[in-house]
Amino acid sequence: MLNKTIQVIDKHIHSIHPKMKWMWGEALFGYALLLLDEYKQETKYKGFIESYLDYYLKHVPKVNSSDTFAPILIIHTYKRLYNSDKYDTLYEACLTYFNEAKPIVDFLPNHLGTSFLGRFYPKSIWVDSIMMYGVFLSYYDKELAYNTLVKFREYLSEQGCYVHTYRPKSKKRFKEGIYWGRGNGWVITALPMIIEKLDNQDHKEELTKMLQEAIHCVTKYQKNGTYQTVLNKKSYIETSASLLINGGIMHAYQLGLVNKLYDSKEGFKRIINEYIKDDKLTKISHPTIPLHLFTTWHYKTLPTKSNWSYGLASLIFSSIAYDKIKAH
Repeated sequence: MLNKTIQVIDKHIHSIHPKMKWMWGEALFGYALLLLDEYKQETKYKGFIESYLDYYLKHVPKVNSSDTFAPILIIHTYKRLYNSDKYDTLYEACLTYFNEAKPIVDFLPNHLGTSFLGRFYPKSIWVDSIMMYGVFLSYYDKELAYNTLVKFREYLSEQGCYVHTYRPKSKKRFKEGIYWGRGNGWVITALPMIIEKLDNQDHKEELTKMLQEAIHCVTKYQKNGTYQTVLNKKSYIETSASLLINGGIMHAYQLGLVNKLYDSKEGFKRIINEYIKDDKLTKISHPTIPLHLFTTWHYKTLPTKSNWSYGLASLIFSSIAYDKIKAH
């Protein structure tokens, strides 16, 4: 399965320029490539990542939201793997934004920050941020990572499943009773990544319960091991959500955080066998913003595309998790 994933990734990389966007999807793709290199004890994708970061050394990116903060995952992982300070100016630009971002509830910043879209969309925290900055915090400030996740559960969780956003001004979750598949996938993929880096045993135990609660809620809605773009409403099978949820469960099982696999291996294999066509991962829903009106309809009718960067990141995360399970 890992070889098939690598075949998809390699064909995609040969078709794109390394000057990817400075954005969350590309950030997760680059981060996943470095984790794949680390897992296989190779430097296969090092040059691709260096070309990406070299471009932004010369063309300084705007860091003004959680989405444009996310590339710090690439920089930090590159620093960690190669003991290099070459990209520290980019690293510091990301940290400066995050440290200076104005909180909108407790200590949590507006997900859209001061970006153009953030001027129009209601100030809110998004479930996406658990992945976009929560994972980095587990490297950078473990106590803050823990506190952040506790707050996300407080504001976004409904008995384990997560809504997309919380708006402090109205003090409402948005939208209650609608569980977006990929958003819940971010939770279930990010939590094992974060838990394994924490030192405080009490924090690890509490976040493990949070993870178990999320898995218990989400897996009620699985369809033969795969997941819909809206978990609890009739919609289409969405591959990034399915990969994130199944990969996160396999990772959690491998770490001993859950004691069963919830058909995650079967669901992962189904995505690989049925939704990879012509070396492309299909049925990845477009980037998703929750709308004020027709929310469920909006999720259900979002078009899909092959090889979105964040879908490929999901494929890599889950393939590594599956390979580790298979090895044991």
